Amino acid sequence: MGGRQGSTTSAAPIVSRKLVIRKTAERDLEDAIDYYEANRVGLGDEFLETVQRAFGVILKNPIRYAELEPEVRRYFLKRFPYSIVYAVEERRVVVLGVLHGKRHPDSWRRR
Repeated sequence: MGGRQGSTTSAAPIVSRKLVIRKTAERDLEDAIDYYEANRVGLGDEFLETVQRAFGVILKNPIRYAELEPEVRRYFLKRFPYSIVYAVEERRVVVLGVLHGKRHPDSWRRR
């Protein structure tokens, strides 16, 4: 019969993770929104929308992005000079910081 009889490859199980944002990362985000909004009305909202989209992308495949150390990764925003540093846990993605590109790359560790 012409059909395939099963497959020897198996897909990795899809794990649904919850996004958790640490207080320090919330402050980073609020500071950046305030900064951009002060520079141009509406730009703070655009920054927030960009970050929210990035959170969705990260949740879809959290291990895709650059690993800083075991279980900690960084996603670079495309439009703004910021990155999101996050930890990948079994059931959660924990945002450790939303950091400007001019900050020391290891500044998230001092939190």
